[in-house]
Amino acid sequence: MADIYDDIRQDHEDILRMLYELAERGGDPQKLFPDIYNRLFAHLGAEQDVLYEELLLAQPSRERALEGFVEHRLISSLLAELAPSNPYDERWHATLAVLRTTLDRHVADEEGPTFDLARRVLSDERAASLGGRYESARERHLKLATVR
Repeated sequence: MADIYDDIRQDHEDILRMLYELAERGGDPQKLFPDIYNRLFAHLGAEQDVLYEELLLAQPSRERALEGFVEHRLISSLLAELAPSNPYDERWHATLAVLRTTLDRHVADEEGPTFDLARRVLSDERAASLGGRYESARERHLKLATVR
């Protein structure tokens, strides 16, 4: 049975794969970017609503949750800058590179130290139940995504 860690890890893998396709393999930005934007927007919102809100409740994980909120704000800012821009402009690609670097670091921190900390404050049963809540929140946020 999947838990919140499996769900988040799968989202990370999917989103990073799409970013790689766009940035490294010369994928069509007009085709790929809307899906990247929408998936990442939904992921960030669901992660905040479910995992980070849960981590705020325990003192050992509170600071890490607050840092996660700040990192998400930075990632959201980069996404918002990319969305209305011309994907054939060199500044767009520079911003995309910064997004990838920021996201790579965020994912490494999250799947390492943040998940380790979460496993200390959340029971296995709680992590499993949060997986379902995460999936529901992600679908709700996906409906709110604005790039088509």
